[in-house]
Amino acid sequence: MKKEQKILENLDTCIVTAFGHCGLDWITSLLDSHEEILVMPSFSFFRCFYYIKTWNKNFDFEKNYISNKDIVKEFTRYFKKDKRQNTQRRKFLFNNKHYKIFEHSLLNWLNQSKIKNKYKKLFLGIHYAYSKVHNINLKKKKILVAHEHVPFYSKKYLKIFNSRFIFLLRDPRAAIA
Repeated sequence: MKKEQKILENLDTCIVTAFGHCGLDWITSLLDSHEEILVMPSFSFFRCFYYIKTWNKNFDFEKNYISNKDIVKEFTRYFKKDKRQNTQRRKFLFNNKHYKIFEHSLLNWLNQSKIKNKYKKLFLGIHYAYSKVHNINLKKKKILVAHEHVPFYSKKYLKIFNSRFIFLLRDPRAAIA
């Protein structure tokens, strides 16, 4: 796992984001076909904290008293139960075996990673667990591309990851239509 941790920790991060109906899913699916790019299905990392908080008012990721086990439990529940995560373009865990691999891999990552920033640690841990579920060879990857539905979190990504960005824009008349 240590080699894979180093690979993920050293990947450049690029965030693909837009203001609705600009072809974000389409561009992400095109990038996903490149063997040197690690990209999960449509997963908006920072936005998911809002949804988890609506189910569990006690889940405050900023506080230090939340255990890694509780974090894994909440994110697994999010991927399993949230109807937005179970659409065809977002779903990436398809059966109980996938959920078990995901939980085990994410917990291992959180327990072993030395990354200080909680958000970065969890973000990379989720991508690590995704790669384990789908047997993705991280040695081939050169960049991690993340799909963030709206650009509201761009400053956070820039601060935490020193990310690069692809901002998609569309003629507003087409988006309204």
